[in-house]
Amino acid sequence: MGMSILRGRAFSPDDRPTAPPVIILEDALARALFPGDEALGKCVIVGQPRSACRTVVGISSNTRRFVTLADGALRYYIPIAQRVQAFPPQAVFVRTSGDAAAAMPSVRAGLLAIDPGLPFIRLRTLTEMAEPEKRPWRLGSTLFVVFGAAALLVATTGVYALLSFLVTQRSREIGVRLALGASPAQTLLLVIRQSLSWVTAGLVIGTGVALGAGTFVRPMLFETSPYDPTVFAAAATLLLAIGVIAALVLALRASRVDPTVALRAE
Repeated sequence: MGMSILRGRAFSPDDRPTAPPVIILEDALARALFPGDEALGKCVIVGQPRSACRTVVGISSNTRRFVTLADGALRYYIPIAQRVQAFPPQAVFVRTSGDAAAAMPSVRAGLLAIDPGLPFIRLRTLTEMAEPEKRPWRLGSTLFVVFGAAALLVATTGVYALLSFLVTQRSREIGVRLALGASPAQTLLLVIRQSLSWVTAGLVIGTGVALGAGTFVRPMLFETSPYDPTVFAAAATLLLAIGVIAALVLALRASRVDPTVALRAE
């Protein structure tokens, strides 16, 4: 909803009815009307073909009006003193330096002082106006967080379970190594090294799958990249940390195994 002047100037008190007519174009409209050329200083006719030519004095940023995802429409702005039709304004935006809600009584009093006959004045902050459209996205982001946390919990549990299974499958090999004179420290390093290699391979494959799925997730995100490096790094770091902890626990257990029991294990 907010806008800013990209090039040129904003309207000023000098843009009176008797002054040369001026206009501000949004960037998308300026590019559409004057492709590959600078719109500032050009002539634009608004209304009837015989209407006065308005000089483009400013280029503003594109805006959305109550539509979160839609591309900005092709909009222009003219000074209220130079409006084409004599209809009264339907809405007035007021910029406040403090709390917008606290300024509402003074804004209402100011509008009534200008025109005591106003039949209806509805004051809302921009936050209140945008709330209906933000609510579905807020709900969606909450669901993303909940399901993401559940998936991460399942993934960490799965990492520990898989490493435990793989180490258990090598009980006989560990028993043979210990029986042949391998020290518990050597067994510890062996299990840790191989466990981390499995975890690293899983992270590489999982990251590739996640990057590939980003295209399908993008439509469900608002102004958020599905390839956020912080998110990828945090998830990978957490899973790697779980893998390190699991590897240490399982390696300590394997280094203390009784060779006789391990050799009898099926």
